[in-house]
Amino acid sequence: MIEIFCQTDLEKFKASNSYPPAFAEFLQTRFLELKQCMEKYFKEVSEFNLKEFGHMVVLEKSDNLRDLSEAGLNNFFNSVPEAVEEIVMPGFNVYQVSNIYNNDYMMIFYLPKGEFEAIYPEMQDYLKQWQHQKIQFKPNGNIKPCKG
Repeated sequence: MIEIFCQTDLEKFKASNSYPPAFAEFLQTRFLELKQCMEKYFKEVSEFNLKEFGHMVVLEKSDNLRDLSEAGLNNFFNSVPEAVEEIVMPGFNVYQVSNIYNNDYMMIFYLPKGEFEAIYPEMQDYLKQWQHQKIQFKPNGNIKPCKG
């Protein structure tokens, strides 16, 4: 589980080279969108941090989706997400799952496509029930819904 709260966390994520650069750029773009939306509620004393609003979590194959208590979920598949989108980018696709915990706190989980489907048979049913759209991301920061 890779947790991203602030720009420093994003820099560490990028430096790890564990994922394609397009995904790192997508996370950077998404982080800046969230910052822009929430900075009016944040008293900028130091680095902007998503801790009080809900942060971004990249789930890895080694994570147990049936016990994500560390990230506030007992069982990923028993949660009711606000939105599930497949983010399509050059050479890499990821599911973006937004879970609202209360009026002020939303976690965003990222699951690389193809990493969890064989491990969790319920993944296909979960996606069939909750995924409503695909979003195209191009590394220049261009995000738009996919057609079809």
